Amino acid sequence: MQAVRSIPAAALAPRVNNNNTARRPSTGIVSLRRRTGAVVPAASAEKDGSQKVDYKSDEFTVLPDAPVKDLVPSGPWKTIEGGVCAPKGFKAAAFKAKLRASGKNQADCALIVADKPAVVGGVFTKNRVAAAPVQYCREVLGDTETVRAVLANAGQANAATGKLGMEDAVRSAATVAEALGCEASDILLQSTGVIGKRIKMDELMAAVPSLAGNLKATKEAAYGAATAICTTDLVRKTLAVEVDLGGGGLLGGRKVRIGGMGKGSGMIHPNMATMLGVVTCDANVDPEAWRAMVKRASINSFNQISVDGDTSTNDCVIGLASGAAGGGPNAA
Repeated sequence: MQAVRSIPAAALAPRVNNNNTARRPSTGIVSLRRRTGAVVPAASAEKDGSQKVDYKSDEFTVLPDAPVKDLVPSGPWKTIEGGVCAPKGFKAAAFKAKLRASGKNQADCALIVADKPAVVGGVFTKNRVAAAPVQYCREVLGDTETVRAVLANAGQANAATGKLGMEDAVRSAATVAEALGCEASDILLQSTGVIGKRIKMDELMAAVPSLAGNLKATKEAAYGAATAICTTDLVRKTLAVEVDLGGGGLLGGRKVRIGGMGKGSGMIHPNMATMLGVVTCDANVDPEAWRAMVKRASINSFNQISVDGDTSTNDCVIGLASGAAGGGPNAA
């Protein structure tokens, strides 16, 4: 294994959109590396390093479910089981990498993966101090319309960690990409936990093969992932709904599913303080429309609650649309 490597060259190649027109060169990761001077150790995922897990065991079920279903307004939809795995085209995994300082018996990292590149949208903190994973995601989303996966960890926020924190973010993406067989720029990152602390990289990188090896499209895996991202939360937050689009034309007879998971406890204020969220959907949505939808939905939900006026460095909600429900692309 090489001692040092940069992001794979494939991750820096120009993207091509669905209309076969070349997008601008993918400069985000390049600019991150130049600005931070990050030196990226070799990705460490190894297929034979995976540990099998049981998603019904205590570390994945330690938190009770929030009564989210009771808060869903009536409408042309129904709540279903499955969280982020309810929509077609997604799998989830969780693992206890021993990232938490408390030593609590609770999973602490999660991986949400789309079977194929999924249209992506994201909203982030407006705090002038943004954590390394937020900076990383902003740059990636500035260059691409699709991604494959979201890696999330609890325990350390990787905020106010400078050059080394950005180096950890880039290394994390490269390691997950190697495990999944995709590009580093196909991976997004979320971190939550103690500000000013770098991620325990040895533990997290050692967990990547187990995350990749335990990906499942089951409700148990989805609920395990929802548990893993929680910090001081007393309950886990996850939900899925199914909508029968009905009608004729492009929408005729199709059912679309939307699933989500989120964490947030203590500091909750307009602009999502301490919020991490992942939303999945199997509708075939135009990329520009999807980003507008993710932003609008966040404004009308996450940005409506206030507890103590604090804001955070790590707020991030990412929406993924797989298109696996079929049909033509829908506009917002």
